[in-house]
Amino acid sequence: MGRRCCDGVPVRMLCTGVMLLLPVAAMAGDALACGAAATPAERLNCAEDVFRESDESLSSSFAATLLLAGRLDGSLPKGQSGAAASLMRSQRAWVDYRDSACTSRGFLFRGTEDETFIVSRCMNELTLERLHCLDRMQKVILLRLEGEQADKGKSAFRSPVN
Repeated sequence: MGRRCCDGVPVRMLCTGVMLLLPVAAMAGDALACGAAATPAERLNCAEDVFRESDESLSSSFAATLLLAGRLDGSLPKGQSGAAASLMRSQRAWVDYRDSACTSRGFLFRGTEDETFIVSRCMNELTLERLHCLDRMQKVILLRLEGEQADKGKSAFRSPVN
């Protein structure tokens, strides 16, 4: 198991609402298909295509998570918001981390035909991990927002206490 973001966050399955993430498992399967490529150039093209797809999914997932973080900010008391701004900062830092970590991994293969392939696979691997992190964040935010809605609904139907 590699380093994971957001571990330990209790999340139960969301039974209602629209899921915001694209199918991450399908992209992971595409990465395995690159093993069938016959030449180094084919392997590289495949790895780059798979990374490009996962990076596009990451952009969509991040946008959805950012919208939810904005909704969360709107539900918080004055002076306690900042979820969206914090998410933006963390995403920028994560992109820097991913790029640096994968460049570093590529140095292990410097001067070989596999260097670029290894970097692309690393970028895809870390991007898939981030997608899972954003998925968990979306679920937690949705649960919190739903819980707040339920609490508001309960208070509207409470009888006054004498």
